[in-house]
Amino acid sequence: MKQLFFIISILTVGTFSANAQFSTIMVCSPDGNTCAPYDYLDSALTHAADGDYIYLPGGNFSITDPIDKEVHIIGAGYQPDSAQVTTISYINGDIRLDDSCNGSSFEGFKLQGDFVATCPLYYLTFRRVQCGNIRIANGNTTDPFSPAYTYGNVNNTLIDACVFSGNINLGTNSYKGTINVIRNSFLNYATYTTNSLLKNNILNHPAGFSGSLVYNSTINNNVVGYYGISGSGNVANNNIKIGGTYVVSGTGSVDNNTYNQTTAQTFQTATSLAFDFTKDYSIRATSPGHLGGTDGTDVGIYGGATPWKPGGIPSNPHFVQKSVSNAPDEDGQLQIQFKVRSEN
Repeated sequence: MKQLFFIISILTVGTFSANAQFSTIMVCSPDGNTCAPYDYLDSALTHAADGDYIYLPGGNFSITDPIDKEVHIIGAGYQPDSAQVTTISYINGDIRLDDSCNGSSFEGFKLQGDFVATCPLYYLTFRRVQCGNIRIANGNTTDPFSPAYTYGNVNNTLIDACVFSGNINLGTNSYKGTINVIRNSFLNYATYTTNSLLKNNILNHPAGFSGSLVYNSTINNNVVGYYGISGSGNVANNNIKIGGTYVVSGTGSVDNNTYNQTTAQTFQTATSLAFDFTKDYSIRATSPGHLGGTDGTDVGIYGGATPWKPGGIPSNPHFVQKSVSNAPDEDGQLQIQFKVRSEN
């Protein structure tokens, strides 16, 4: 019912202006009953209360202030094929995650920078976001952030259907992250995490380990490139290995993995493990990964209980198509149609 109301209200606005622009950042209370507009992301963050939702339209937004409260930032999407109406939501700069941002979530935008943890963090959610890395501020003079702690890590966190051009660094050698879930995502490699779950990802480091210093974790149903994953105590089942003969090194348990595969044998049209929104990363019917996961679904991003959704559309209602007539109809009405979609 909420989605239907949203569609009707936008169509009414469209009746008055075919070129209506929805370019204001909105900060809304968790129940949606109170909202306020802001022109700048830093201003929106300053005025947001704990638990508020910050909705970004398409466009470019800069961030300089740290996030030191629980907020939920939702953009209009990061893939050009599904953001033709809204345009992509870009955030320029690193997002610094400070004390008291536990429980925050980030969805539906392209971060032209990194997420930077400056302290121990808990219960974060990253969903349908494209960015560089998650990294830990190291506290030395060369780092752009000066954390209050001499260490940082990321714990009890969900990373779902994201695209990382770099790495997911969840801790340090002395302070590893724990109980994290990375699923149905693209990343170079994951590192410094324990008792975690990596499933249905494409691990695509071009010249190194696809994961390092991963301990006592479950690594299932992934497509793994290059050297595989280092660590110990890991369980690795039903993975597809592109080249090479191991998925994990060190002590642990491995079963039903398939080795020395090629991208041509594995994917429908993708020719590399690097993300390209124009390519199809679904598994070929002739690949051992087809229905070859531990749960009977495909290996890779299209398998599991939360398969990859093409277009990276966020969970809030999203404009995916608009149609404006060239001339009014016989009643003098200009016909405007918007197609709206949301993803769970």
